Amino acid sequence: MDEIIEAAGSGAVKEIERRVRAVAGKGINVARILGAAGIRAVATGFVGRGEKEWFERELSRSGARPALVPIRAGTRINTTVVFREGGDLHLKGRASPVTVREVVEVGRKISSAAGRGDWVAVCGSLPVGMRMGDLEAICAGCIRRGAHVLADGGARTLRAAARAGATVLKGNRDEAAEAVGDGRIRTGDPSEAAERLAAIGPRATMAVVTAGADGAGLWAEGRKRIGRCKARRVASTVGAGDAFTAGMLIGLAGGLPPEETFASALALAAAKVETTDPGSVSLPASRAAMRRVEIREV
Repeated sequence: MDEIIEAAGSGAVKEIERRVRAVAGKGINVARILGAAGIRAVATGFVGRGEKEWFERELSRSGARPALVPIRAGTRINTTVVFREGGDLHLKGRASPVTVREVVEVGRKISSAAGRGDWVAVCGSLPVGMRMGDLEAICAGCIRRGAHVLADGGARTLRAAARAGATVLKGNRDEAAEAVGDGRIRTGDPSEAAERLAAIGPRATMAVVTAGADGAGLWAEGRKRIGRCKARRVASTVGAGDAFTAGMLIGLAGGLPPEETFASALALAAAKVETTDPGSVSLPASRAAMRRVEIREV
């Protein structure tokens, strides 16, 4: 979950104006955005027993179907401080460990939800207690049943999904650099980084590397592109990458070609930063953002 603190004041000492907790997590955010857009989405993952009902209620309210696995450990809390004067600060909570039984159960839920032609988005870093081999087996099982896999997360998530045969790989510069094993791609052309990321997946047909204010790089069909979409205002960047992933899934599920899928993702991410809720995007703002999308071939 995310704790969002809105603060104001000059100097080193700030005054808290508002503090809220939101149902969140990379996959949770993606599912909430898809559900609100009218896309059939099933959200599974690990959640503390004490927060399960709350997560289920909020997912259902957004239009997504919850299939969560309760764990003994509590849900991890990530904190974002949003300053009224501009800028924000992100504090990542300690990861909650999971047991073998909990890993098996989440794999079962994913397997039962994924059918032929569906897209399975594997989001976030692997929790303590879950091995790369566990995720690789889950992804491979989905692919055998005819589903497609998109991986968006840490280096271990990307490498495991790529080995299983993921179709789409997506990460930020740091995640891509760690997955590829080359720190030099943390700077420079993000489309070059996307091409390098695609190379770790024998069946990858598309790869994207996001680069914050520098936009994002796309590799698909042997071609590289760089895209940008400027937000009208920035409330919080938390969840922008998840909105980007949701935009990609909307395009992929709709059969759009790579460049149009990329444009959809850029627009949704730009609309997301205009709100502080990490799992909420204004669809009218997203449609307006489409007019500001700029993509060029490299």
